[in-house]
Amino acid sequence: SRLTQAVAVFRIHQQQQRAREVAAVKTPAAVSSPKAAVADGSDNWETF
Repeated sequence: SRLTQAVAVFRIHQQQQRAREVAAVKTPAAVSSPKAAVADGSDNWETF
């Protein structure tokens, strides 16, 4: 029936959203590890 199909679609959407939230929580730790390219007084940025 249409109600069963609508509920199934809603559940799939919820599961996908939860998977994205879990992935978003795990990702920042890996992304934040590289050093940002910032010109510092002690860095010789002209040689790159």
